Amino acid sequence: TNGRDKYYDYVFGAICNPAYPLLAGCNFWGWGGFAEPAHTSWLPYDQYTGDPAQEAQGLNSVFSSDGSTIEIIKKHTGVNHK
Repeated sequence: TNGRDKYYDYVFGAICNPAYPLLAGCNFWGWGGFAEPAHTSWLPYDQYTGDPAQEAQGLNSVFSSDGSTIEIIKKHTGVNHK
């Protein structure tokens, strides 16, 4: 999570900077929500995350429990949903 947070902070800071409007929008890989991956590889009846079945479950997803990552996304995008 620490590595992902540093990466997100850097990337969002670079592309969401109003002084340099290079992009019209940005997003992260996938919203995992309240899912809790039960296995490294997805199996039938597992909860869905933002990761494709052929990738490690939870590898690139942002979950509702990832408080520090959510705060970084809010900081750079101005989104304040509860």
